[in-house]
Amino acid sequence: ARLPSRRENLLELAERVVELTFRSRAMLEVVFDDETGFGDGVTRSFYTDVAAEFAAAGPGSKGVAECMWAEHLPSSVTEHRGRKYLHARRGLFPRPHVPGSPASQAACGRFRLLGRLMAKALRDGFVVPCPLCVHFFEAVLGDDLPLSALPRPGDGWVGEFVGACADFACELRRRFGGLRGEELARARREEAERPGWA
Repeated sequence: ARLPSRRENLLELAERVVELTFRSRAMLEVVFDDETGFGDGVTRSFYTDVAAEFAAAGPGSKGVAECMWAEHLPSSVTEHRGRKYLHARRGLFPRPHVPGSPASQAACGRFRLLGRLMAKALRDGFVVPCPLCVHFFEAVLGDDLPLSALPRPGDGWVGEFVGACADFACELRRRFGGLRGEELARARREEAERPGWA
């Protein structure tokens, strides 16, 4: 596929290319009009650059990351060559949306593009280096997510407190789950008197 400049509207170009080629078994070879290179190196670079666009945040990103991925804390947004990118410790995780809402439909369109792009790349022997969270794949497969999928302190996602509370609740359940009656009341009193609660 011969494309205009790599620096302008790369995600839109990728969307057009994928729409035209994702069903084809023919190998995709990307060439840019303003570059002299061609072959596997340029195509590999194309997939890498498009993956970066999916993680781009802030001005110039057209809201792609904000629409697709869970909100990140400022500490998990990195800057490279004047652009900001999401970079959480556990990877990118989908942002929840109200089903059928305009935001949900926009996110579904972007995820469809990402899926087709990855399928095309894998079929041709390439990789789209998008840092997805392990729990992303569980969600895609329709599995119920475990409590460990919640944000944890240090993950860089908004909602880390919720994950810390889930950890605390699991610890309490583990320690006191089998206790009943007076035994449970005594364990609760002892826990409340332990140093560090006040």
